[in-house]
Amino acid sequence: MLEGWMSNPTQPTVWPALLPTFLFFGGLASAALLTQLVG
Repeated sequence: MLEGWMSNPTQPTVWPALLPTFLFFGGLASAALLTQLVG
């Protein structure tokens, strides 16, 4: 489902709106991993 959606960008205006969300969750995940590794 994701592959077909990514290969067929029918809504290119969605990506600029989703990018900050991906970065936010990515930062959260990396921070959680760092705290788990250090602690």
